[in-house]
Amino acid sequence: MKKFVFTLQTLYDVTISEEKQLKLKMKKIEERLTALVNGQRELERRFSDAKTRSAKEMLQGVSSDRLVQYGRYFEYLTDAMRAQQKKIHQTENERARCLQEQIAIKKKIRTYEKLRKSQYEAYLQEAKLEAEKEIGDIVSYQTATK
Repeated sequence: MKKFVFTLQTLYDVTISEEKQLKLKMKKIEERLTALVNGQRELERRFSDAKTRSAKEMLQGVSSDRLVQYGRYFEYLTDAMRAQQKKIHQTENERARCLQEQIAIKKKIRTYEKLRKSQYEAYLQEAKLEAEKEIGDIVSYQTATK
């Protein structure tokens, strides 16, 4: 009896490879997202600290030049936080797309595994029939020679 060979094995192997690549891609996206979120928190912390410092200085009396500096700094931080939030949003969208790709790949893999299982069951059935035929041939031969 010939050895079992899954007819779509190469496609299955390629799909498994794609799944591994998508997992690596997702890991990189997650790392980038974590870094962006940490950067956003840092900007928010800097904004809060500057706000606290400016409030203290206003209570003690502050020059107009210093107020203008604070105003510009707050604008800079606000713009930076908006840009960071935009990057976070884009990265989250990229993560969602990658997740959809992973779901599609998982479905493909499950389909290939079901096909493999059905082909293997057909192979086993064929092997069983062939074995029964050989046994029948042996019995017929032994009966004919007696």
